[in-house]
Amino acid sequence: MQNFIISGLLIDNEKGRGWFRESYEYELSSDHLEDLNIPTRLKQLVTDKGIAFGCCAAPRRLDSSVCDFLVITEIQFGPFVNDGPDAYEEVLQTDLWPIPGVKEEEAKARLEKELGK
Repeated sequence: MQNFIISGLLIDNEKGRGWFRESYEYELSSDHLEDLNIPTRLKQLVTDKGIAFGCCAAPRRLDSSVCDFLVITEIQFGPFVNDGPDAYEEVLQTDLWPIPGVKEEEAKARLEKELGK
């Protein structure tokens, strides 16, 4: 049972690592052990600028050692029943998936402006 579902703009791992490298002049380790620095810094940026509710890591389904990054633009409150394995937080029921729209496009445009891309 989940109390809410979050959704938003998904940022690819490589794009996030590139942003971090350019912004902080630091190369994260190739084994991805330092990647959680990315959503931590992005969360501060998007909340301080009022772009989104936050940012979190989004582990890849087939390679959980690598994660992408979700800029949270929408929160749907539940309760929801997740039909995935225990402790697996990705929503597998397609009828519960949010439809990407204006919020994600606005977040993307504002992030590109803030990040200079």
